[in-house]
Amino acid sequence: MNAFRAKPLKFPWPPLLYGAAVLIALALGHLFPIPVAHQHSWILSLVGYGLVVLAITIDLWAVKTLLDRHTAVLPNRCATCLVTCGPFRFTRNPIYFSYTLAMT
Repeated sequence: MNAFRAKPLKFPWPPLLYGAAVLIALALGHLFPIPVAHQHSWILSLVGYGLVVLAITIDLWAVKTLLDRHTAVLPNRCATCLVTCGPFRFTRNPIYFSYTLAMT
């Protein structure tokens, strides 16, 4: 690995990109609404809320795991160690996974 790739990002781009994607999706949903049958809308709402709760739970678990190992949580900071326990056993970056799950 060269010295350039060993440096962390100077700005935390991924959270900003996820936030921009949410804003764009909300704007497009407002401009071009998709008609949805309202017969079972409570089921869809329940599934959506469940995904958001799951995403928040995974995110908090990942942050707690990083803090317990005394390493950086923010993507623009250097990590002090490789974390392979907690949610990191299942995915390389559970925080970004939780962002994606919440967007779903």
